[in-house]
Amino acid sequence: MPIKSPNMLFMSKDWLKRNKSSTICVGILSLFLVIGWGLYGLYGHRFVETIHEGNSSGFLNTIFQPQGSNPIEYYLEKADRYFAAINAFIVGLAILLIGILHKRTYMSLCLCLIFINIFLIIVTGISIDSVGGDYNIYCGAVKVFEDGNNPYLVDNLRVYTRSDLSFTYLPLNIIMFKGLCHFNRFFHPWIIYYICWSGLLLGSFLVIKKSDADCQHLLLFTLLITGFMGTYWNFFTGNTGLIHVFLISLMFYSIIKKKYYWASLFLVFASLLKIIPLIFSGLFIFAKISKWTKIKIWIFIALLFVLAHLLSFVLYPGITISYYLSIIGRMGQQHSPVHERVGTFFFLFEEISKTLFGGIPVISLCLYLVFTGLILTVVVKYSRAKNRSFLNVFSLGMLAFILIFPRFRSYSFAWSLVPAYFLVKDWNLNGKFLAVLVVSVAPLCSFGIFSISGWFKGWLETVEYGQSICLLAFFILILMPDYFTKAKHFFITKNQIGI
Repeated sequence: MPIKSPNMLFMSKDWLKRNKSSTICVGILSLFLVIGWGLYGLYGHRFVETIHEGNSSGFLNTIFQPQGSNPIEYYLEKADRYFAAINAFIVGLAILLIGILHKRTYMSLCLCLIFINIFLIIVTGISIDSVGGDYNIYCGAVKVFEDGNNPYLVDNLRVYTRSDLSFTYLPLNIIMFKGLCHFNRFFHPWIIYYICWSGLLLGSFLVIKKSDADCQHLLLFTLLITGFMGTYWNFFTGNTGLIHVFLISLMFYSIIKKKYYWASLFLVFASLLKIIPLIFSGLFIFAKISKWTKIKIWIFIALLFVLAHLLSFVLYPGITISYYLSIIGRMGQQHSPVHERVGTFFFLFEEISKTLFGGIPVISLCLYLVFTGLILTVVVKYSRAKNRSFLNVFSLGMLAFILIFPRFRSYSFAWSLVPAYFLVKDWNLNGKFLAVLVVSVAPLCSFGIFSISGWFKGWLETVEYGQSICLLAFFILILMPDYFTKAKHFFITKNQIGI
């Protein structure tokens, strides 16, 4: 054993010589980070306090206008979070630079994005008190239910959640939430759902890996972690979007195996959490099966959905009625998601109408209907291409419904990750690289730009249109090989051209 030590030392020196550029980059980066953290530790908070008090110079005094609108602790917490985020981006860019030096641009880009997103997820959980607001609502609803009260009344929820948000899930889901919230008595709530959500992501990865004989592991993992910032927003809010991702993965597994009734079953399970996924059942019209089989599938879906709601009514008659009133916004003056403005094209066209035409409702509605018609027409035309697989048509159809649905929150964009993977998995290296730029880099940049520009107010809402626009860009990207010969050669030829 002692003889090997000099050899190992020699091999290390040899490796450093062969990777001189990478070694220099890592050394400079490490030195830069150590100096940066040291300076921030010594002067960072003092600098923020000086600006907040208006004792700095030039434009810096205008940053916190009006001074004192928020306590100094608010800005110190923000400064810590953004400084950590900036360091994450620096490390991520270093990973990318080293990859470029070694001619591994695609791989290094994916690793860079994975690192940055995981870092943001962890730092957000540690540093922000409001993380997991939706998860707290679920656990509050469980406690109200166990007390024998109505969890759909915000006044009852507020006792446990100190929030005006409402609970809008079918009563049968309370059983699942009860199990999910059970361990809160032993650990911090965000730790519990962080572990559960991570397990669901891993489960989704394994299901797709098993279903896809030619699985592109790096692409799949990158999209699941970073795509459209969907996973980040699920960890931030504690919403159920990653449960949907797991169920969607099982649905795609069943579609690949041509077990359409199993696919329908998982679709119904997803619809019991939120009704929206039920609309995806319409995509079975493109399945390469007989018309009678399609009708039987739709009957099967309808029966399962209705029976589940009947079971909920039989077991919990009083609160099931409250559930229906809650989801349509008819529970008095309390909060309901149906009244929220979100970052979809439905509301984007309303903003465009206000800016250009004085906010005439008919113009906004016409723009939205034209957009919807174009998207659906494209999906139908896409489905008619020769040798087009039902898997790809179903995937594009899901993206289309997400684009045109009037109400779609930032965390629900995670639903698009599995279909996005199947649409680009067979593209060559150039195509995958471009897809990752649109699906992961662009939303991340949008998130960073708007969150910094809206540091002091409204930053959570300003990022939502960015996700919709990026999804539309990806939707167009998918269609390009069908309409442009050069794009087809660039994206889907088997010639693996390095970038």
